[in-house]
Amino acid sequence: KSSPFKGSSYYFYDLNLKMNYRVSPKDKIYVSGYYGKDVFRFVDSDAGFNVRMPWGNGIGAFRWNHSFNGKLFMNLSATYSNYEFSFQSEQDGFNITLLSRNQDIGGKLDFTYIPNFRHRIEAGAHYTYHIFQPQNVSANQDTIEFDTGEIQKYLSHEVAFYVQDEIDITEWFRM
Repeated sequence: KSSPFKGSSYYFYDLNLKMNYRVSPKDKIYVSGYYGKDVFRFVDSDAGFNVRMPWGNGIGAFRWNHSFNGKLFMNLSATYSNYEFSFQSEQDGFNITLLSRNQDIGGKLDFTYIPNFRHRIEAGAHYTYHIFQPQNVSANQDTIEFDTGEIQKYLSHEVAFYVQDEIDITEWFRM
């Protein structure tokens, strides 16, 4: 109780969700999600100083698996992730907040063809849309708002295509 750092704290939590649903003998749906957050707070009550740093990540995924027959399979996926980090500080009426955020929105289409138990062919396409916000700053002193400029935002597209052919020549040799 007598510490000048009384009120300082750290806590975190994680939430997970996973659901699988068989729509038909040839179709399955998978939904998963995760959200986690950490919060660190440092207080020096003698100096009137207060810092709060929360950060966390939220992720969601949806996947549809379809079996065309016993040899050809498809997976169609949609994903989303959002990472945020924040630094908030207050002392003597001066407040500053820094925020950083990265978001990804993506989709994948994958096919697997198994002509026989020694031969497997995979092909697909992946796409991710990245939204980067490396810094967003706001500050004020009592009723004065400081102009820190526009929020920086960078956008990026990522595309990938692939084909993989795997053959077991012998029990010890794979090509």
